[in-house]
Amino acid sequence: MAPPTSTGRRSIFSDGIDMLESSLANVNFGGVDNRTMDDLLSSTYSAIGNLEALSPDCLPTIPISIEAPEYVPASREGYPVLPQEIILHILSFVRPDNQQFFANACKVSRTWYHAAIGHLYARPYITTGKYEKFIAQICPTVTHTKHSPLAEFIKSLDLSHLLYDGKSSYTARLLRRTAPNLEEFIAPATKFGYSCMVALGNCHQLRVLDLRLVTQSLGLVDLFQTMSRLKELRNLTFPRSLMMTTGEQGRTFSGGYNLPEKLECFCLTGNVSDTFLTTVNVSENLTELRIAHAFARHGSIKNLLNRWSSQLKVLEINYHISTLPHNAMDKILVTCLGLEKLRIAVDFVSHRLFDEENTPVNHPLKRLDLDSSGYLGAGHKLNADHIFICLAEGRLPHLRILRISEKLNWKGRDAQGLEDLAVVLESRETGPGEIVGVWEFDTIEPGHGKF
Repeated sequence: MAPPTSTGRRSIFSDGIDMLESSLANVNFGGVDNRTMDDLLSSTYSAIGNLEALSPDCLPTIPISIEAPEYVPASREGYPVLPQEIILHILSFVRPDNQQFFANACKVSRTWYHAAIGHLYARPYITTGKYEKFIAQICPTVTHTKHSPLAEFIKSLDLSHLLYDGKSSYTARLLRRTAPNLEEFIAPATKFGYSCMVALGNCHQLRVLDLRLVTQSLGLVDLFQTMSRLKELRNLTFPRSLMMTTGEQGRTFSGGYNLPEKLECFCLTGNVSDTFLTTVNVSENLTELRIAHAFARHGSIKNLLNRWSSQLKVLEINYHISTLPHNAMDKILVTCLGLEKLRIAVDFVSHRLFDEENTPVNHPLKRLDLDSSGYLGAGHKLNADHIFICLAEGRLPHLRILRISEKLNWKGRDAQGLEDLAVVLESRETGPGEIVGVWEFDTIEPGHGKF
């Protein structure tokens, strides 16, 4: 193939090729002369150019099936065959979610196809309207009589973009086929029932399980029976529709409410009972806790924080908790003495959060996010002066990042106060590459704010 003739175009891999070229210069290939290396690099440039030359309009949003192209002898191109190790190194510079590039790479040659097909299906982008075709490709039959080699490449399944596509049986079948290598699963809002929970129990390599969007009612016993088999789970998000009761139609969970041993991040949502919060056991690896859309009493949440406080490094308490009083979290820094990052809604704190008695000496807090529901009066519970006095007196000495929700409108009401806060933070000693300052952020979703 001839390289693209259009001038002025810069390959998306130009930086990666520069790095590749410099690294190859320092590698001993055991007798390979400079001319051969020049030919290899020329072939690399040619292959990259061919990828850009392919029209993106000829490809679907979700590549359903890509056949390996016919083999083209190297002599036709005038270059030696590019080693697959070099191709894999090139592909490592591509963002994992750039499906368009990987689809184009699969059409260059058989060598590029075998190198890129795993990247293409590792994290498929599945949208509404294409789900059933994707299922037909990965799961050709209801049973395992016909195997699809593409299923073993899938490591992440994000079904959050689906609305009312398919059936619950489709999701369960997809989980069963991809179970051996699946590491991340984000459940759809609908079509996720008991059969899907059973199939999830077979995903023994699963590290991330996000059920926050599920609208169908899920039970406590079923969820913990599934989690008892997920030994590698690191990140868990409960569904908002979860019915957390101590028994379901007379059943109880004999294994106890024990979170996975390797769990590091836990997002607690749903109709959680007080009994669950006071009896659930957690491993020593848990360092990050998020509470949002939870319906539990103040005393139960406080008891949970007291039991886990010694190991928490990151804590987020969202404003969608109707049971907490207006000053419920004023002593959160005293309770959690090891916190480094805190995101909390001002709905549950007052200006006393920054009093001397509530800010322990040499507290390790490095980042503070103040969120808000935007309800009437919430923005006037705190102001910049309360935080400024705390910092000016030398309390919270490790604080470097302060983020304020736009709903508080501090920029409009007290712009000078924000500038004073920025001056105090920037005057503190910082390490190499450490970020310091004050920002406003727009609340999009609990745990996902932009700087």
